[in-house]
Order: sequence, then C-alpha cells, then structure tokens
Amino acid sequence: MNNPWLKANPFMSMWLSGFNQITGAARAQATSQAKRQVTAAINKATTENVKAMTSASKPAPAKPKADTKAESKTGSKSEVKTDNKAEPKPKPKAKPKGGK
Repeated sequence: MNNPWLKANPFMSMWLSGFNQITGAARAQATSQAKRQVTAAINKATTENVKAMTSASKPAPAKPKADTKAESKTGSKSEVKTDNKAEPKPKPKAKPKGGK
C-alpha cells in the first residue's frame, strides 16, 4: 500500500520554490551590503594609516613669530587695539512710574 504522505504535492512544491527564491534574494542583498561595509571600513583604515605615516615623516610646522612692535615699547607683550572707535556708553535704566 502506498503512503499518501510521500506523494508529490505540486502546491507545496510551488510554495517552497517561491520561498527559496525570496530567501535567496534577501541573502544576496545582505551579503553584498556586508561586503560593501567591509570594503568601506578597509578603505577608511588604509587612508587614516597612510595619513598617519606620512604626517609622521614631515617636519613640524614653524611657529609664528611673536609681535615685536608691542614688545619693543613696553618690554612685554600687550594687546594693541587697531580700531580707534570709542566704546558706546551704557544707557541709564528707566525709573518705574507710579511711586511704588
């Protein structure tokens, strides 16, 4: 006697084929996204390493010279104003009306 559970079921076959197709597409998208992220991380790390290695071999930039004009008059550094505009005076506060 034949077992009915072992017979081919065309509906289940179609359903499984569709499911396998969907999961295959999702797996392919996930794999490609992972590869893109790994490639981006490797490129970023390589760029940072190259910058670090090349900047270590360069000499340090020269420090800017001090302002000698202000030092020569007073003997020490001081802030020199370049604009000749006077600062505005603060306005007096208004007195409250009503005698309270």
